[in-house]
Amino acid sequence: DAYSNECVFFLNDMTGWVSGSDNTIAGVIHKTTDGGATWQRKNLPVATTICTNIKFANANKGWASSSSIYNTGPIYYSSDGGETWVVQLNTNQHYHYLDVKDSMNVAFVGSRVLSPAGTRVFVTTNGGVNWSNNNTPIANYTNAIKYIGSNIWIGSDYTQIFRTTNSGANWEFQNRSYRLRSVIWSSQNTGWISGNTTLGVPGYLLKTTDGGLNWIPQTNVAGTSTVFFVDDNNGWALMEGNSAFLYRTTNGGVSWSQHSIGGSGWVGSLFFINQNSGWAFGSNGTLRFSSNGGVTWTSQNPGSTNYVEDLFFINPSTGWLAGGFGSGNAFISYTTNGGTTWTSQTPPATNHILDLFFLDSA
Repeated sequence: DAYSNECVFFLNDMTGWVSGSDNTIAGVIHKTTDGGATWQRKNLPVATTICTNIKFANANKGWASSSSIYNTGPIYYSSDGGETWVVQLNTNQHYHYLDVKDSMNVAFVGSRVLSPAGTRVFVTTNGGVNWSNNNTPIANYTNAIKYIGSNIWIGSDYTQIFRTTNSGANWEFQNRSYRLRSVIWSSQNTGWISGNTTLGVPGYLLKTTDGGLNWIPQTNVAGTSTVFFVDDNNGWALMEGNSAFLYRTTNGGVSWSQHSIGGSGWVGSLFFINQNSGWAFGSNGTLRFSSNGGVTWTSQNPGSTNYVEDLFFINPSTGWLAGGFGSGNAFISYTTNGGTTWTSQTPPATNHILDLFFLDSA
């Protein structure tokens, strides 16, 4: 009755456990005592979507973690080899991963994706009688935790790695890479990359003038979802959202001015054909046009109320946009008057279109 197996743990050649979810998408644990020849399902006291991790310190004592985006998942404990389970801790987090050092020392990392978003580490040094509850420097999906001696390491999205030497009270940054969102080249040697790391951590806007050998962080504008340049001087950096705005530069990033895009709906990306004419687009058919380099914006009708994923113009008059939402809702629209009117075209497939590019109008 298993639908998804998330973790397998064997104490020896014969005895092991598998955690995951069943065909009703409910958390489940199975145990074998004959090396996997047969498995017995063990009931959990509280239903959860997925039982993510399971580890045992010895033949009797073990812990299991759970995950659910809609409900906060508990931490389970067994003192009889996984025959029965109890809830040992409710963390108020959604996703959990664990490591067991021994029967006294256990650590869980929990990520919460709905407000208030955050990541916390829970550590016990007395077998779960008491747990410490500490914030981490990150607030996104954290998918690994590991004891190395008395130290604890956690690994998170965007190759973020942190270490604690005092059970999570303090954290040392070990590694963190950029979450690269957008890249654009304005000439052979000059290019820009925009990115960020995670909630609550400033983003990054990087510039190269030597063909990508070296990238210089820009200190006068934050990282954004999209960066776009039409030449070495004129560029824009979009802060996506329902109240989206952009930064505009006319001197290659030496200075930037800030402008609101206005309108309603989520704006997630933008495209400029020259230093004056540009479009911003996103959810529910949101399409905004600027004729003055992004200083002011007006609405256009793309001919669909689905998400506009991408837009491309070959000249100020002729362009296409495409998108959709889920399976069977793809659309493409075409304009020959700069977006004043859009004409629907038949997409090559019905699946959601994420990207498009044209060489010419043929």
